[in-house]
Amino acid sequence: MISAEEFARAVKKKIISATDPEHKAVLALYPEWSQYWQKGFLVEPTPGLFAQGKVAMWWGGIWEMANLMADPLRKFEVGTFYCPQITTATSQYSTGVPMRMIGGASGEQWAITKTAMDKKTVDMCIDWIQFLTVPDNVNSMVAEAKTTAPLIKGGSVDEALKPFMAEADAGVSPFVIERLFSTQQREQWFREFQLFMSGKYTVDSFADKTQEIWMAAADELTTKQKFDTSKW
Repeated sequence: MISAEEFARAVKKKIISATDPEHKAVLALYPEWSQYWQKGFLVEPTPGLFAQGKVAMWWGGIWEMANLMADPLRKFEVGTFYCPQITTATSQYSTGVPMRMIGGASGEQWAITKTAMDKKTVDMCIDWIQFLTVPDNVNSMVAEAKTTAPLIKGGSVDEALKPFMAEADAGVSPFVIERLFSTQQREQWFREFQLFMSGKYTVDSFADKTQEIWMAAADELTTKQKFDTSKW
């Protein structure tokens, strides 16, 4: 996993950049893929289009399966599959590794916050996390919610969520840069992305805009978290 400090250091020391050829190769895929997207994809889609059978495919989250499976108006079977593999035929930077899940596969993603450290309640937090991650306790939570799959050995999986488990074996994506942005920075990035997808930017100009946001995020994280840059 990449921490906020590792991201900030990498950006400030130019270890990674949005203008790197690898990142530009990723950006170039979006316009190509958009030919398969619904009309008006630049705005949030109308809720329930997939459940109504008006679109063939839908990229959602495991937490949405329970409502979908219980929907009395659904008249079709539901399955899951990987996004198409990015191979060397598409990009010279392809690793050949199957796509990983974005984010996480469960509701048991617990962490110790800086607030807990400041208030010296870390030991209490750890006790709570240990309680929640006992398999029997996880199973109770998963059985009631029916919206998550456990990441704890010995945890049970709801029948509707079992198809996701094979995909989970590939692992979880450990580095989603936008998660390190402030709310304002995420909104700015999305506005710039919309302009890119509407043809207002080229890959190069959008990469430049993105790099500006990365740098701003690195600066803000460094200041707010008081990272010791002398160790960088």
